[in-house]
Amino acid sequence: MKVTDAIEKRVSVRHYDPNLKVNVDKILDVFDSVRHIPVAGNVFNLKFIVISEQAVKDAIAEAALQQSFLSDAQFLIVICSNPDSCVLRYGEELGQKYARQQAGAAIQSILLLLTEKRLDSCWVGAFDEEKMRRILYIPDNVNVEAIITVGKRSAVETAGKSQTRKPTVEAFAFFNKWGNVYLVPPKRPTGDYELFIGR
Repeated sequence: MKVTDAIEKRVSVRHYDPNLKVNVDKILDVFDSVRHIPVAGNVFNLKFIVISEQAVKDAIAEAALQQSFLSDAQFLIVICSNPDSCVLRYGEELGQKYARQQAGAAIQSILLLLTEKRLDSCWVGAFDEEKMRRILYIPDNVNVEAIITVGKRSAVETAGKSQTRKPTVEAFAFFNKWGNVYLVPPKRPTGDYELFIGR
């Protein structure tokens, strides 16, 4: 699957079929690829916790503001970052920023790699971080960045799922400064010389 296909086909799935099983080796293959994401100073500061026990999934669903669908996924991946090494090298402000940027790169990569393997997922960012630490025995100096569900969608999800409307390029792409939609200044108000994304 091409990267563009994975990006465009990926959707957030919240209904999973318990009868369609996922081989954990596919998740480990994803992690093997994620080792190659860009990280500040070549310091890989991330940890991934794979959850398969039902009682733990139920507790995490409760900690994630009672999002019950987390209990139905076959696996949960909890993304954690330890900013200590980045902070030591770059200082508090930049170190924390780089740690979270690296987590974001890992999260997106995991979502796309799961899609490539024909697995369904959902990025969950709403949760009580302190409760997550207590459930999973995560040290206080480690940030809980996200939860990713992993499974195969149910027939209900398949029947009702459609791609949500996405913004057009002209809504977010500028040239040379904020708000400028022109690649080069137009030579006249309209005409062949006017190069721009959108009006």
